[in-house]
Amino acid sequence: MKHLKILAAVSALLLGAFAASAQKSPETNLQHAIRTGSDLLVKLQQYYVDSLNVDSLLHLGMNYAMAGLDPYTEYYSAEEADRFRRDASGEYGGIGIRIATYNGQGYFTDPMEGMPAIKAGLRSGDKIIRVDTIDTRGRNGDFITKHLRGQAGTPVTITVVRPYAPDSVITVTIERAKIVVPAVSYSAILPGHIGYIALSTFSPDDTAEQVRRVLEGFKADKELKGIIFDLKDNGGGLLSQAVEIASMFLPKGSKIIEARGRDGRLEQVYKTRQEPIFPDIPLAVLINRGSASASELFAGALQDYDRAVLIGERSFGKGLVQSTLPMPYDGMLKLTTAKYYIPSGRLIQALDYSHRDESGHPGYTPDSLAKTFYTAAGRPVKDGGGLQPELRVNDTIAHQELIYNLLSSHYMFDYANRRYAAHQGNAPFTMTDEVWEEFVTTLPDTALHYESRLEKGLKDLKRVAREEGSMNEATEAAFAGLSKALQRDARQELKQARPEIERFLVPMLAERYGFERAATAAEVSFDPAVRAALDLLANSAEYHRLLRKQ
Repeated sequence: MKHLKILAAVSALLLGAFAASAQKSPETNLQHAIRTGSDLLVKLQQYYVDSLNVDSLLHLGMNYAMAGLDPYTEYYSAEEADRFRRDASGEYGGIGIRIATYNGQGYFTDPMEGMPAIKAGLRSGDKIIRVDTIDTRGRNGDFITKHLRGQAGTPVTITVVRPYAPDSVITVTIERAKIVVPAVSYSAILPGHIGYIALSTFSPDDTAEQVRRVLEGFKADKELKGIIFDLKDNGGGLLSQAVEIASMFLPKGSKIIEARGRDGRLEQVYKTRQEPIFPDIPLAVLINRGSASASELFAGALQDYDRAVLIGERSFGKGLVQSTLPMPYDGMLKLTTAKYYIPSGRLIQALDYSHRDESGHPGYTPDSLAKTFYTAAGRPVKDGGGLQPELRVNDTIAHQELIYNLLSSHYMFDYANRRYAAHQGNAPFTMTDEVWEEFVTTLPDTALHYESRLEKGLKDLKRVAREEGSMNEATEAAFAGLSKALQRDARQELKQARPEIERFLVPMLAERYGFERAATAAEVSFDPAVRAALDLLANSAEYHRLLRKQ
């Protein structure tokens, strides 16, 4: 509690500079804050009853204070700044395999082709029990990842337990390699001669070059009829890469973004600088609530020029730009320096951090107050809340409780391990009725025992009735009747949920036989937004209707 009070005091001091700005000039205010802050920290270190880590206190205090500005402005220590740069580059030293956590225990999953993990014989489903001398039983993925990563070229010894294998305990020593996580996580030509690109980030500075190589490869299909850009859950990255990729589809010289700083002054205009690779081919861009920042700017520019149909859900709504500045002792400050406006003139920022309610929460702009702008073809579009797709596809699951129970209790994960152990091979996996029946018969009864939303609602209603004294013989009978009516035939429900279950089960099985790429291909084949995009791009009349002024 004491340290929280100190933290609050340091934060209040740092915020005091802003509060005093009305009475002092900016120069006097800054000098006052620096002098007072320095004196406060000196006195805390000298006289506070307990010893203090002043560096840690200042770091926490600064970020606590800046949290009142927006969630993107923050200070990084030297170590944090180095990690930030490594994460942004998409490079690290490791063995090229992901870790999933089930019941608090780490398991390997999704080995990357050509990487050390596969070469050493590690597989999805392997339970990680030791990394070098560290016991990892009961440890989660974050803990294990920290110890697996290290300098490329250094060795790491790993012990795993392989489920359903006769010699279940396996120990291997692997040399770490430089792992580069590509921005293009998957690409392929889908049925109907439709190119597909899944872009997970715009962060690496070669993101546009990765996309360019894929697009050049698509040219080999002489019947190519359209391209799908999958930006779902793409949180953004480098603006320069978004502009460069947009230039592959828009005329040279097209304005993509205006960056406006304090008081709305124009800071910079970003335009395409190259001739497009595909100036006319139909485009579909998939977005959802996880599509933010650079991904929204790219998708929004294509929407404003009527160059692509957006499919999916409303995007996140982040139209703020951050810059990084060096700080003393190799630290770094990341701060918001401008707002982005896309070609129609709209700002897609959803939250206004400069205006907060009484509890300190930033406000959303209600749809009723959103301003109307117009695309190049005259179609109306709104500002202030992310991007709205032309074709809405809600990715919902009807049997949520059942699916959640099967996933969280790793019944599907376990079956994939069991199936592969009994039917090993390199042939691509194909889902059949025989595989489905085997999966169903191996499920224990506990896999189907869960409380549905209706059952939970009935239990809550019954509790309220008791609390209010409304329970009597008649209401007891009524509740009993409802409870009986809500009883589920678990095996019948499993049959009805088969398509939804296969959406998660098939990629797990495909990954055992064909690694990460096979799993991703299976996921894409089940994706409702991808299916909607394939249908649309096969229907030229409907595609062009959506891009015309109505």
